[in-house]
Amino acid sequence: MKNRKDIRNILSLHVLNHVLTARTRVQKHTRRIKELADRAKETDFLSNADEEDEERWRDQGYTKAKVLILLPTRGTCLSFVKNMVELLGEAGIVDNMDRFEAEYGMVDDAEESETNGVETIDESEKRRKSVLESKGPDWQELFGDDVNNDDDFKIGIALSPKVAGGASRKKKTETSSSTGSVSFKLYSEFYRSDIIIASPIGLKIATSGSDEKEEDVDFLSSIDICVVGHSDVLMMQNWDH
Repeated sequence: MKNRKDIRNILSLHVLNHVLTARTRVQKHTRRIKELADRAKETDFLSNADEEDEERWRDQGYTKAKVLILLPTRGTCLSFVKNMVELLGEAGIVDNMDRFEAEYGMVDDAEESETNGVETIDESEKRRKSVLESKGPDWQELFGDDVNNDDDFKIGIALSPKVAGGASRKKKTETSSSTGSVSFKLYSEFYRSDIIIASPIGLKIATSGSDEKEEDVDFLSSIDICVVGHSDVLMMQNWDH
């Protein structure tokens, strides 16, 4: 698909805009609720207008996660996350990116085999590359040498807009200023995440119960947006294995 990158940019931008707008609104309203509570303590009285005002500011769901993104492989997840980081630009303050790239990046699974003491890795590599060259760009994007095609994954991402003066000690992706920066934390707990990215099988395992624990799907109770990427590939996957 020629315009796949453009579509991914639009989806990434929509996700970031929705989460950051909601987070900024919640922070603003939380401060307003605190002001009303402090006023009630000082005056020992809460007017009808204040009661209505307080109810109007209550805009949070049962859980924090607002966006669920379903993708088929770790490689597609890596591309989507990197795209969001690129869109944040110098404002992005990313945590755990090294771990993320190690676990979701290229996997070196080449194995050396020997027959009668003669290494056959070169011949196998030549045949493999010949087969890969015959594949199309869509196949290469999902299963090529430079991508991770593991279909069992799940990861939480927490975003938090920072205001000027709220200095952060986390490493920034680029030389960014402190004004209007955004904390982008990978591997956050699902109940503390704004975005959850998973494969169908990974999400199924995460929500399924077992002998040791009960079924847990509550972290999905406040999802506003569900993005389904590469749906044609998802439909061909086995979600039960």
